Amino acid sequence: MVTQKETREKERSSRESLGKFFYDLAKATFTIMVLTNSIALFISTNYVLAGIFIAVGLTSTAVLARIGYSIIKK
Repeated sequence: MVTQKETREKERSSRESLGKFFYDLAKATFTIMVLTNSIALFISTNYVLAGIFIAVGLTSTAVLARIGYSIIKK
């Protein structure tokens, strides 16, 4: 029979895994959207498009990291 303590531990472990998943998504988004487009700024002549991608990447990174933080701290 599953006790209440085991259930809470399982829920906590599940929340931590989900939070880590969102943190990993934030890291991947930052790497793909921000760093690669920052390099493209030096190579490309389309600065506006690269700037838009960097802004979207920073925003989505912040949102995903915040979601991960709120899930873990819940």
